[in-house]
Amino acid sequence: MMIARLQLSERMPTDQIELSTNYFTSYRFPSELLADLQLLRKSLDEIGAQFIIEEDIDVAIRLCKVFGFHLATLDIRQNSAFHEKAIEQVLAALGEKDREFSKWPEDKRVAFLSENLNSPERRLLQNAKLEDEAENAIRTFSVVARHIRRYGTWGVGALILSMTRSLSDLLGVYFLAREGGLLEADEEGRTVCPLPVTPLLETVGDLENGARIMREFLAHPVTKASLEWQRRIEIPETDVPIQQVMIGYSDSNKDRG
Repeated sequence: MMIARLQLSERMPTDQIELSTNYFTSYRFPSELLADLQLLRKSLDEIGAQFIIEEDIDVAIRLCKVFGFHLATLDIRQNSAFHEKAIEQVLAALGEKDREFSKWPEDKRVAFLSENLNSPERRLLQNAKLEDEAENAIRTFSVVARHIRRYGTWGVGALILSMTRSLSDLLGVYFLAREGGLLEADEEGRTVCPLPVTPLLETVGDLENGARIMREFLAHPVTKASLEWQRRIEIPETDVPIQQVMIGYSDSNKDRG
């Protein structure tokens, strides 16, 4: 039975991702395999099969605890300028009159994005016609969202935004992720992102403004709710949420040394 479930886990077709877990016989999470291994170990121990336990079962249990179903996590990375263009294309698809997002002042950008993030539900129609950047960004988030619904967040790292310049750049990640179906509501109805959004500060100016950018980002309600949700799921043994920040070295080193 365990061998059959492992084989199903490897070849489960992606078009069945939306099915209820009641229909699955494959393993979704490492904890499910671990529970079966521990049950098998208990049964073998009751009949005195210590050699099999030590040579096979305990080894498999250790591997499952250490690695789960993956050896490394995959980060999802994109540039802020790419996202900016994608947001403008989404605004066009939504029929917004003022769609030149790149020319908006920061306070208008933050206000618009914050208002839209009050709900995790996407605004775009399922068959909405999108230009290249918006299509690329939203399809990426859709693939990640399907993976998470099927396997959880294990195996997926952070949503990294290179050339982060402002709070609105980071909120733009949430906005596009929402249109890709990645955002959800927690038990209190707050909008949360299951994956951490990580700024990559690269230029000298952005590094100098980094503290302000992070204060604003960490104070935003979506970030606060998301970090708490991620802490409970990923690191329940700690009471302190963790926010990752990446510091670029190539541009800043070239400009300032």
